[in-house]
Amino acid sequence: MKSFFRGLIYSAFSCLAVSSLSAVENDPVLMKINGKEVLASEFSYIYGKYHTNSQKEKTSVRDYVPMYVNFRLKIEEALSDGLDTTKAFNKELSGYRGQLSRQYLDPARYAESLLRSIYDQSGEVVEASHIFVKTPAKSLPADTLVAYERIMQIYERLKKGESFDKVALDASEDVGSDTERPGYLGWIYPMIVIQPITDAAYATPVGAFSYPVRSTFGYHIIKVHGKKANPGEVLAAHILISAQENNLLQAKHRIDSIYSVLQSGGDFSVLAKEFSDDRGSAAKGGELPWFGVRKMVPEFETIAFSLVSPGEYSRPFRTRFGYHIIKLLGKRPFPSYEDMKEDIARQLPRSDRAWEFRGPQLNELKAAYGFRLYPDAYREIIRVSDIYYPKDSMFIENASTLDKPLFEIGEDIYTQKDFVTYIKKQLPSNYSFSTDVIEDKMNAYVYGLLLKKEEQNLEARFPEFRNLMTEYHDGMLLFEISNKEVWNKAGKDTTGLERFFKKHASDYKWRDKRYKGVIVLCKDEAIRKRLDGYSKTLSTENVDDIIKTHFNADSIPEVKVIKGIYVKGDNPLVDQICFDKKRRDISLPDGYTCYFEKGKRISSPESYKDIKGIVISDYQEELEKEWVQSLNRKFPTEIYWDVIDRNIQN
Repeated sequence: MKSFFRGLIYSAFSCLAVSSLSAVENDPVLMKINGKEVLASEFSYIYGKYHTNSQKEKTSVRDYVPMYVNFRLKIEEALSDGLDTTKAFNKELSGYRGQLSRQYLDPARYAESLLRSIYDQSGEVVEASHIFVKTPAKSLPADTLVAYERIMQIYERLKKGESFDKVALDASEDVGSDTERPGYLGWIYPMIVIQPITDAAYATPVGAFSYPVRSTFGYHIIKVHGKKANPGEVLAAHILISAQENNLLQAKHRIDSIYSVLQSGGDFSVLAKEFSDDRGSAAKGGELPWFGVRKMVPEFETIAFSLVSPGEYSRPFRTRFGYHIIKLLGKRPFPSYEDMKEDIARQLPRSDRAWEFRGPQLNELKAAYGFRLYPDAYREIIRVSDIYYPKDSMFIENASTLDKPLFEIGEDIYTQKDFVTYIKKQLPSNYSFSTDVIEDKMNAYVYGLLLKKEEQNLEARFPEFRNLMTEYHDGMLLFEISNKEVWNKAGKDTTGLERFFKKHASDYKWRDKRYKGVIVLCKDEAIRKRLDGYSKTLSTENVDDIIKTHFNADSIPEVKVIKGIYVKGDNPLVDQICFDKKRRDISLPDGYTCYFEKGKRISSPESYKDIKGIVISDYQEELEKEWVQSLNRKFPTEIYWDVIDRNIQN
């Protein structure tokens, strides 16, 4: 009973979209309980959850009102007992609120169009290279100007017709660039490389190069080699023979020998386990995790995606790791939006698109809480960052002298000094350009303040959140007060249970007689005779203690106990011994030669203990009725039936 009821309380987490009345003028008072008003929105929310179309027997509004009143009376009793003030109660309620609030504070709630656009763009992959001119890790406007002038000179060379590869080899500062394909990025798509490169690559036609774009690392010119539909993912196994410049011939000979065995019918998995130098995958027959574009080195990726049918394997080929043979195990297409949406939302806060992701929520909160920026004051801080990098001591020293109002949120005003103090305490920014750092920190400062306000005001902003929190609060109180007044009370009140049983004994008669007693299976006759000494005192209540104390002392049990109340058919051995007294060929379990029996057949229970579970349940119902009657006497109730009839639909 208790666990079932608590399950009903907790199930509210899955019900986030229940409509309710919210406008005050359309939210009349339906009743008063202990002087507290119950609005139509409160009642209709609970009734709407209880009164679902799936119920076989629907409860009318008029029939439901007394049930609701009794529920609210129990809450009043819990409040009068102070159950809502305990440390345990508030800790549990706070935990519920924390879980629920995360759903409402999640920026993904406001970023559906961004998530969809990233997914749509990811349906195509772009093969690209870039020419890169870096800026310092801490860049001031003067630093970026030098880099900008250099990238523009490179851009002019490309416009005049110089080969992209030649200019990249000559001028690019991408230190990891391959000399055979200078600046080669491979196949890219959103969230794989930084956003400025991605956006430029998608916007540039195949065979063309982009106008210079700036990232947090410097300036880039993007050359697009090709575009194609996202091929999805492959599942593959491989055999790797590691190779360095000093053992290429030996490694090539080994991989060719393995390939010959495969062509002669050798088992790929067995060969991978025995010979592959990739010991992580070798243990699994060479199998790798599913992978898509840019998850492997380009040569490996190209060969893997070129295989067509599961079971097909490649010819040996070389990467910087050595020589490989790949076997295709499976392919799966580019996933659906619903399958990718959560993963995209999880990656965005850690990417360079974090503020693009949080932007819609930030704008919504600014409007909701009356954010207003003072542009002149903000420009003063920007001017300091033009000279000193925001995380350097000279910036802090000079900017700390500023103390004008910078922005306001509602009636709260925050100064330039408040913002500089915030910058001083924060970790370094992911941005290198000084003004980008200021913008990043400003967004973070305002976002944090607004998010805190939002968390504090969720009940006022979202009626469904308020309804759910009220439901959690009242449900927990209902559980605790019912436990105190009914459930635990019934289980512990042995005097009350016995009195209730005697009063209602006629309700518990059985149609067929039952056996009540103890059967003890014995290893031998000597043990059975020892049990005869306890025949006067032994009962179903004390048999376990007697056996534990005087028998079964060693690891091999001397006796086995069967006890309780049985109807014929419940237990074959009890049937033989107790319901068929004339039977002599009783079949005992292996290891036991005789038995001791003490009991009788009865027509009805002799004590509430004989049917304890049933009596406790019935006693709880009686206590519940008496309790509700006392609550109705204790707390005054006014019900406005005419208002209910006009405003609440069945």
